[in-house]
Amino acid sequence: GFRRLTYPHQEFLFVAEVTRMLVEKGIVNNAVSLEELHKHIPPKDQVVNAHYMNNVVDQFYETSTRFRELYFGLIKYIHREYFQYDFIFQAIPNFRFHFPVHFGEAFRNKDGVFLGQHSDTMLGHSFEEVNFWLPLTECRASNALHMSDLASGIQVIGRVFDDIGWDSDVYHTAGREHFHKRLFSDDDFQSLVVRSTKPVDMKVGEFIAFDPRCLHGPVENTEGRTRVSLDFRIIPLHRYEHAKHYRSQGKSKRKFVRGDVFFQVSASELE
Repeated sequence: GFRRLTYPHQEFLFVAEVTRMLVEKGIVNNAVSLEELHKHIPPKDQVVNAHYMNNVVDQFYETSTRFRELYFGLIKYIHREYFQYDFIFQAIPNFRFHFPVHFGEAFRNKDGVFLGQHSDTMLGHSFEEVNFWLPLTECRASNALHMSDLASGIQVIGRVFDDIGWDSDVYHTAGREHFHKRLFSDDDFQSLVVRSTKPVDMKVGEFIAFDPRCLHGPVENTEGRTRVSLDFRIIPLHRYEHAKHYRSQGKSKRKFVRGDVFFQVSASELE
């Protein structure tokens, strides 16, 4: 389902560059510890919007030349050290600033607990992708990514497919809505989802690669520390033809193809 991997974070100075960009973008006045970021920016910039993003994340859709160099270097490192095949990769990774603040009122069960679990395949992504998640701060318990094992993820997704008559088009365009319909109406199903997703405690220098069928998502951060992380996806080059017909069902509606969400050249072509 997932593999815990490492990279030489002393060579890939993501933390320093993200810290520098926070100052450059005017989010903070001076360089501060990423874990202490919530103490230096207004609460209004920490709360999440309808898409469960916040104002800080919104400013990181544009990065920097230095960050791009670091990210491409990481892609080459991952290809060289961990993969026997070529792949295409997400052109710009997603930034997550998980502040210790209250989430919105949506996606809560009858006890008021926020349930953010999902599979990206419910949001338009292909089953051919491999997900990567890389923290830039130490994370544990409520500020870590919570994730299921593969068997539980397959069981949950199978039940959603049962509900929609195994219609793949419906699943990839409205899967999350059907998942939530069952999640908040079926106590046994909800128990399965909650029971199967557990925090993945991690340190800087570690990252995970996981099957997109593994359920994952955040919970409300009660650790009193900001968690900053990157996530991105790859598609094995030999599976690209099966995966290039998909489109994001989020606000962007972008296509999961080369030259759009994915970079135009493959990992081996970066070498």
